[in-house]
Amino acid sequence: MKTILLGLMISVMASAQMIDASVETVSKRFNISSFGDFGSRIYYNCDSVENAVESMMKDFGATNVSVRCTGGLDRWGGFATEARVSLSMDVLKTETQGAMRGEYQAVEFRAFGSCHLYKEIAEKTHGLFDVKSLSYTRRCNSMDRFRLNGEFLK
Repeated sequence: MKTILLGLMISVMASAQMIDASVETVSKRFNISSFGDFGSRIYYNCDSVENAVESMMKDFGATNVSVRCTGGLDRWGGFATEARVSLSMDVLKTETQGAMRGEYQAVEFRAFGSCHLYKEIAEKTHGLFDVKSLSYTRRCNSMDRFRLNGEFLK
């Protein structure tokens, strides 16, 4: 039994390919609003946008995530505007002389509500991470669930 367990541990460790990497601070500003079913405009409140962005970025491997949102739904019933997001975070990037080691890890992100919001976040943050493979829900309607699968450098 110990031999089988040891062999399994060695094969798992051998399959994990370590990559030279370094930490890079990235920043991005973007707007979020979507078109829903039948062309209706979808607006979001900033609390939900900030929570969704921070959650996704941390799942993708980012650290020191800072998200600031302005605009969006007015809590006092005024006019709604696009949610304007300012994002700053630290991510691992491949570098031949990197001071750190990282590996590509599978990430599976699923959300059972707000498909439009998560799709917008995935599209607007595309390119900020070192990603080996990526697929996610490209079209949403009011009943869709958002799904994202990829391999992110962590």
